Amino acid sequence: MLLQGLELVQYPRERRSPPGSRWGPWESLRSSGPAWEAVVEAIEQLDRDEFPLLYLHLAEPEEWEQPMHAMQVCGGLGEYSVCLWLPSALLEYRDASRGAEDVEIWRSDQGASLPACELCNDLAVVIRIARHFADTGAPLETVSWESRDRV
Repeated sequence: MLLQGLELVQYPRERRSPPGSRWGPWESLRSSGPAWEAVVEAIEQLDRDEFPLLYLHLAEPEEWEQPMHAMQVCGGLGEYSVCLWLPSALLEYRDASRGAEDVEIWRSDQGASLPACELCNDLAVVIRIARHFADTGAPLETVSWESRDRV
């Protein structure tokens, strides 16, 4: 496996202020050389709120910089945005069979909503994409991707 690190972003509920607010400090929970089981557990833990986002890093990221070679998964509970940060491009998962209605995939902090066609609603597919990326550093070719230039 090429995977060098797992980064799970957490917005601890008990530290949000004011009480009941969705805003608050966040933490980056990082582990180096994670076992595959830890990756699956982290993806399954995504809940759109306390754990809205994770990265799988193939290269050590620079703090506060865009990842150089990583997979980002945002969302949880049956709706996931999947992006691959490759050295030459940013690839975003697409499902043309789904509609354009917005789906809220991140409820804490700034939040995020995306059209359903930009989301994967199959956890098994997200895990398959992650495994392929962790093993090869490349996108899974059996799903659709939209390419964007890296900024």
